[in-house]
Amino acid sequence: MRQGAPPAASPNPLLDQPQAAPLNPPEVIAPELPKAKPAFLGHATVSREEDMYMRCAFNTGSKTCLMFDGPENDFSGRLASLKQDDRVEILSAKVRAPNGTDIYKVRFQKWTGWMDANSLTLEVH
Repeated sequence: MRQGAPPAASPNPLLDQPQAAPLNPPEVIAPELPKAKPAFLGHATVSREEDMYMRCAFNTGSKTCLMFDGPENDFSGRLASLKQDDRVEILSAKVRAPNGTDIYKVRFQKWTGWMDANSLTLEVH
């Protein structure tokens, strides 16, 4: 050994061996993020009494909405009944439904659903 040279480090068998993954790694639980509200595009006023429906109510020949409460109760996907001059928030651009109706996604109080565009008067800001 030369003089002045540091002594060679003795190998540590625990540090030189590759580390194995733990058998039961700790589970990481991500915090639940709040659901994002749909984008708000503006307001509209109901021009005549009209119902707000689930999207499936505008599908031609679809019976999925009828399964929720049954046709005997005339539910047909209806979420809420709105009166003339009720104010709703518009959440989507105008969309053509499979049955040919132009509809908007709207929010009224606690309900979010779809309404016929002909029954709404859009407010200009």
